[in-house]
Amino acid sequence: MPSPSNRPPESVLSKSFLLWIVCGGVFLVLMFLLGRTDSDATSLTRIYVLSGAVVLAILFGFRNTKSSARVILSILLLGLVARLFMFGQPSKFDDDFYRYMWDGAVTANGYNPYAIRPAEVLRGGALPQDAAFQALAAKAMPTLTRVNHPELTTIYPPVAQGVFALSYFIAPFSPVGLRVVFLLIEVVAVALLLLMLRTLGRPLSWVAVYWWCPLVIKEVYFGLHMDVLPATLALASIGAAVWRFRITAIVLLALAVGAKLWPVVLAPIVIRYAVTSWRSLFSGVALFALLTLIISFPLLASWGDASHSGASAYAKQWMNNAGFFGVLQWASNQLYQASLNTFFDGYFDPAQMPRRIVACIVLLFLAVMSVVKIPDSAAVIRYAMWAVAVVFLISPTQFPWYFVWVMPFLALTAGSWSALAILLYVALLPLYHLHQTSPWLLWLEHLPVWLGLAIGLLVWLKRDLVMPIFQETPFHLPQGTRVAVIIPALNEERAIGPVIDEIPKWVSQVIVADNNSNDATVSVAEAHGATVVVEPHRGYGAACLRGISVLGDSAVVVFLDGDFSDHPNEMGRLVGPIVRGEADMVIGSRVLGKAEPGALTPQQRFGNALACALIRLLYGQRFSDLGPFRAIRASSLRQLQMDDRDFGWTVQMQVRAARQGLISIEVPVSYRKRIGVSKISGTVRGVFLAGKKILLTVFAEGLRKVHPSDSHA
Repeated sequence: MPSPSNRPPESVLSKSFLLWIVCGGVFLVLMFLLGRTDSDATSLTRIYVLSGAVVLAILFGFRNTKSSARVILSILLLGLVARLFMFGQPSKFDDDFYRYMWDGAVTANGYNPYAIRPAEVLRGGALPQDAAFQALAAKAMPTLTRVNHPELTTIYPPVAQGVFALSYFIAPFSPVGLRVVFLLIEVVAVALLLLMLRTLGRPLSWVAVYWWCPLVIKEVYFGLHMDVLPATLALASIGAAVWRFRITAIVLLALAVGAKLWPVVLAPIVIRYAVTSWRSLFSGVALFALLTLIISFPLLASWGDASHSGASAYAKQWMNNAGFFGVLQWASNQLYQASLNTFFDGYFDPAQMPRRIVACIVLLFLAVMSVVKIPDSAAVIRYAMWAVAVVFLISPTQFPWYFVWVMPFLALTAGSWSALAILLYVALLPLYHLHQTSPWLLWLEHLPVWLGLAIGLLVWLKRDLVMPIFQETPFHLPQGTRVAVIIPALNEERAIGPVIDEIPKWVSQVIVADNNSNDATVSVAEAHGATVVVEPHRGYGAACLRGISVLGDSAVVVFLDGDFSDHPNEMGRLVGPIVRGEADMVIGSRVLGKAEPGALTPQQRFGNALACALIRLLYGQRFSDLGPFRAIRASSLRQLQMDDRDFGWTVQMQVRAARQGLISIEVPVSYRKRIGVSKISGTVRGVFLAGKKILLTVFAEGLRKVHPSDSHA
């Protein structure tokens, strides 16, 4: 239990709770409208897209806020109410559930759903002739006439058939039975998410990413799609692996494959992380293979009749709403046309080539997951998210309800850039309902997600491959060189001590420039050996200027935030290039470095990118960040004649350095979640004021005349 000193202030929790309630009210209104929009596809799509966009904005804004128990209870209650809105609503735009109800009736009454085609029942063909089946068929006629692809046998594996049968026992041939079963399954999913978030040390409020997702609610309860079943079983398997329940994890994964086949991609992750030796690895593979074969055998056996097998037809022919696969299909058709009347004529099968490529990608991914190092539970969750996301992203059928597979894993990884990019589908996939009439909407669905993933990939390549920083050589400060550190601080009593303690011992002077704090920041800083000066006028730049006023004869000055978000032990990366004569100023880039999930908010990333782009456009200097952790030669600092007294301090320093010809470079630094609440990114007002001042400073500095004496010799 957290001590009182580590617990967020009650006012902060109360404010957070009220904001969650207000946003929850907006969420409920949107879900109410969504549940009652059944007039036409256009109206449905409008409210569906709006709901996804608004809820995503809410979740992005709140994903790093403190969450009390009553916030979590409110999230759970509001999500439950939203689902109950859907219980009495008809499903006008979906028809898969008629197959579920028919399969459930057949299975519950002891017949084989893989041997009975609805079309045969409707025609009165070769079917079981006993009176019980005839009575069942007569009762099912209103359902049978609406089953899609009635000429094919069912595609749903045996575990799914068991759930359909359970819904039949609850309410025969009624959507209510399905909704009740799906709600029970989701309750299990949410309980697992909360337990796993606690295990990973991540905010419990991230459960809202799943529980408040309009796409999940609409597709599960309005569209009545069963994809919550394999998603929950796959999540349970990953959870069991994280908690080291080896046999349980493997059994649950086999059951997940028995609900739908896609969870098989998780097998290398689950089996490898859950085992402890080569012997247990082989036994785990054998157990999983045996259980999967036994559970899925009835479905696999139905593939023999290719003309009537639903599973066979799905695997070989079905394609809908596909992004990546659609591009493969287009390229395959172009190759086929180009190969006609050439040596390669007859070598290309345009229908099957994309499926073979996708199969090879999946096999390659399985091979990589079989050998890649899985160091901890966080890696298990991350790899599991990517495994399921890859299956969805390259699938020939990217229905909105298939995205339910990925949602539990995105809720566990909501702080990562890749998860945020993929979550864009929550607002974009609803366009599926209109893309048949407007084909360009298909690309609007998929391109933003792929663009986001591409940006994340480029950043990762630059950070981890082009600029490998995590194999550093020890830094040694040349003898006689003095380094001073200035730490502007405002109400940082909990963080300032750890910040000072982590500063390298070779630093000569540590100055804490207190910005008129009303807590114990001053006394804590003094107790930890820092020189403290007080700047009574609030402002980040004002505090920095006050610290500069008491500098000694140091050759290098380092600026560092007092909230423990920076890593002072990485100071050698910034000071080194200056003392070696390679640079006049060194910026610690959080973008190029490793930022802890959730440490940099989306608004921070966007603001930094915009400001840096403007600096490059107007002043020709390339930066990736406006990070506060930076080092500068003392003589260069004096030359800049800094005078900004608030949010424009960092950008003013970088622009003036560019205009005066200083040699400025960036080095990657690590970044973690701060201690306490941010004075800027932690409030809407702070974000707005900081963004406004930063952009004004970028432009205003261009109007400032640079005197010849200011230029770098």
